[in-house]
Amino acid sequence: MKIGSTGYRFVRYYAGSPACRRKGPPPPALRVLGPLVVVLTLTLLASGIALLFTGPGLRGQLLLVHRASFILWFVVMAVHVLGHLGETARLAPRDFYWRTRNQVAGAGTRNWALAISLVLGALLAVVMVGHDAHFLAG
Repeated sequence: MKIGSTGYRFVRYYAGSPACRRKGPPPPALRVLGPLVVVLTLTLLASGIALLFTGPGLRGQLLLVHRASFILWFVVMAVHVLGHLGETARLAPRDFYWRTRNQVAGAGTRNWALAISLVLGALLAVVMVGHDAHFLAG
């Protein structure tokens, strides 16, 4: 969901949307880290999903890719999150405070998207319990 929303803003910015142009691009360091976050996130997710469906022959190689992508993803994501911490601390509460919620465009949609994502993630976790036995075994 985050990649989709960020990609949407990226396209709108370069398509000349006045609102996106007014806000401007992120700082240069975050513009460099953004594509790395996307590539590493997709690599991490794809390798994890592939591990669920791969037999013992390729599991070792995929597990190496999965572990390495996680370590790299964690470092890049930590720097990326720290780069947005001030802005997030300033803006995010406005989505949840009743007095400012009506003044923030899209607050309700973002809250619903967050709630649905959390519920779907929890359901997926429950469904996948037990499918990790071969990882725990070695």
